[in-house]
Amino acid sequence: MEYTLSFIEPGTQLISVTIRVEGGKKGEKTTFHLPKWRPGRYELQRFDKLIGEVQAFDEGSKQARTVTQITTHSWEIETGAEGCIIHYLFYANQRDSGGSVFDKDGIYLNPCNFLLYTTDTIHEPCTMALEIPESYRIACGLKQEKNTLFAKDFHELADSPLFASDKLQHDDFYVGELHVHLWFMGECKPDFGSFRKDITAYTQAQIAVFGDCPVSEYHYLCLILPYTFRHGVEHQTASVNTIGPGFNLMQPEKYNSFIELLSHEFFHTWNVKYLRPADMYPYEYDKENYSELHYITEGITSYYGDLMLYKSGIYNLNRFIKNLNTEIYDHSLLPGKDKISLRKASFNSWVNGYGAETGIPNHKISFYTKGYIVAFLLDYEIRSHSKNKFSLDNVLREMYQKIAKQSKGYTKADFKEICEKFGGKSFDAFFEKYIDGISPLEDALKSAGKYFGLVLRKIGASATSENIWGLKLAGNQIQGIHPNSPAALAGLSKGDEIVAVNGYKATSGEELFRYFSEEEEITIHYFHFEQIQSVVLVQSEFREEKIPTLAISAFPSEDSEENIVEWIKIQPFEPNLVVGR
Repeated sequence: MEYTLSFIEPGTQLISVTIRVEGGKKGEKTTFHLPKWRPGRYELQRFDKLIGEVQAFDEGSKQARTVTQITTHSWEIETGAEGCIIHYLFYANQRDSGGSVFDKDGIYLNPCNFLLYTTDTIHEPCTMALEIPESYRIACGLKQEKNTLFAKDFHELADSPLFASDKLQHDDFYVGELHVHLWFMGECKPDFGSFRKDITAYTQAQIAVFGDCPVSEYHYLCLILPYTFRHGVEHQTASVNTIGPGFNLMQPEKYNSFIELLSHEFFHTWNVKYLRPADMYPYEYDKENYSELHYITEGITSYYGDLMLYKSGIYNLNRFIKNLNTEIYDHSLLPGKDKISLRKASFNSWVNGYGAETGIPNHKISFYTKGYIVAFLLDYEIRSHSKNKFSLDNVLREMYQKIAKQSKGYTKADFKEICEKFGGKSFDAFFEKYIDGISPLEDALKSAGKYFGLVLRKIGASATSENIWGLKLAGNQIQGIHPNSPAALAGLSKGDEIVAVNGYKATSGEELFRYFSEEEEITIHYFHFEQIQSVVLVQSEFREEKIPTLAISAFPSEDSEENIVEWIKIQPFEPNLVVGR
């Protein structure tokens, strides 16, 4: 398949897509598909809304060919014996790590957003030519000749985002044999020395975990925005990492957040791009690719994205535990944790999506967040039962070396069996409680914490409105209500807007809730479907210090100190290692 992209006036943000299709049989009709989703985001996308009318013409005479749209994402086109030219417009104005943008400053494309494909030719070579100004540079992991990119098949092309601009900031360096490229699009002043140092450190640690790196070149495409934002998407030889505001990129907290994002996305090079659940091997773009294993693809990656910063010396123990506690805190405040299992949350990403809670209130958890915590617990279980001889490192390495390298996907049974191999025990109870079930995590966290010299304590929610009254607020609007809380018992609803607390205007609701936190009851005035109403909230036993958090012990045991030392280590790669239970 040959694709050509031309770029209309930047103000329109329209891209002209032309596809040259080779001929087949006389009168033949071919079905072309637009992807319904993109790898890395396990929910249906509406790319079809960004596609203009699809037209087809005879290549020589320019005579129109018949085009029939048969679904929202599929078109039947008369290709004929001579082949044809397909043409349509694409609107590129989505500024995140999964979208595409075209404006006066440059071009950022995710081909999966807009390229049509056929199931018969999906494994055949593709080219994509860009009609761009001579001054533009192209940042992409694909082979390139002038302004034409070459892919071995549609899978590779769809998985290869790109930047094209005359304003790109670029640095490249080697980590061993891996050629690393850093590309920045957007206003920022990156300290390339700091990025080189930290990326080199965590890259070496990640390669050590898996034994080798499956790619020889890797591109970090960094989309910098002028407002607060953070999002990343993994690809086989690249990642798109969106952060903002770019003006404070090198400030410590923003920089640390960005390095965590880069480490997470690079870890995906192994864990989901090469080492992939069988449910998604290969990707099928025309339908949902259901999987119950996103606690592995995303949860374990989230854990290791931070753990690699600790193992490589970029973070100390305090910083790593701070990140772990953030995940524990966020999960603990989700009422859905008592209803939805990690396995179910993985499957339901296609229903519930990402971000703000949708569907039935209090029936959702994050497989990123709980997956991070469960990965930590699983690492502890393997370490403690093998006396630190093995860890979750060994499990991932074995899966990569013996499953991914055989061009196969893995199942839950594969994962569990390998965990049991290195843990030297059955993991039936662990999976039943924490992956397939909804058992509380507190006791397990207490045991794991003790092993590493950490003390488990209880805290309340940082927001008084949530800790005492059970209200999740965004400004003055109720975003969620905890079951059995004073707010729930009083009949408040998601979407209600609080306008006064104890007779005082709620310019900032949280400030008033904090001020009146010692009152046994408070009066709330609020809008419910544009009607002003009032209600009395009465404090109850809901107010408890019930969120677990881990703190470094002031008096760690010798064993726990040794366990910490072993936690930082990465076991050497032993390709012929034999382990028995």
